[in-house]
Amino acid sequence: MVFATGASASPCQVLISTPDAAVAASHWAVVSTMAIVSLAYTSGEGAIVLLPFCCLLLYLLLHIEARRYRYFDVWRMRVRMLEVHLVVPALLQDEPLSEGNWREILCNDLLAPTYKMSRWEAIGRRLSRTYIWLFLIVLGSWLLLGWVRAPRDGEWLYRLQQAFTYESIPPGYIVTAMAIFYAYLFVLLIATSGKRQVNTEIRRKERSRQQW
Repeated sequence: MVFATGASASPCQVLISTPDAAVAASHWAVVSTMAIVSLAYTSGEGAIVLLPFCCLLLYLLLHIEARRYRYFDVWRMRVRMLEVHLVVPALLQDEPLSEGNWREILCNDLLAPTYKMSRWEAIGRRLSRTYIWLFLIVLGSWLLLGWVRAPRDGEWLYRLQQAFTYESIPPGYIVTAMAIFYAYLFVLLIATSGKRQVNTEIRRKERSRQQW
């Protein structure tokens, strides 16, 4: 994998290697989720805390992938500017440039690189497109595991306690922690939905937009 800049790596190399690194994080997330879910249904009493641990692991991988996604977006912008202002005019002689001072913009970005999207926007993009489904799989598996562990007789509160109890940890702590975590994910999705202006990875540069 290549994570170099400027003279040590070409834009094409970075554009090829950086998505591969982000995909590798997604692959690790999928493999880890399937492995922990399988382990949870074959282990003993500790199974009920394995899936909350899986949530923390997925959240860590989400931040790692978001960082790589932001880095990829920097090079995507540079290559898109070259495509629009060099390739398009070569094919369509009468096509006006989308950005008149594109050379200055590109040079300034090469001299002082900056991210084109915020960290939370990148997290929101990866969460809504990939990781939310893994989190839902973990939540569904955790609830199903609790239903299997719960006794069939007794009051509802007693059955809930028996379903999510683990050694000396009160079941209320585990249930509350999971509820707070998934409420946080829901708020994160809502808060970053306004930043995701389009639903596709490939974005077209509108003439009214100043930022690529």
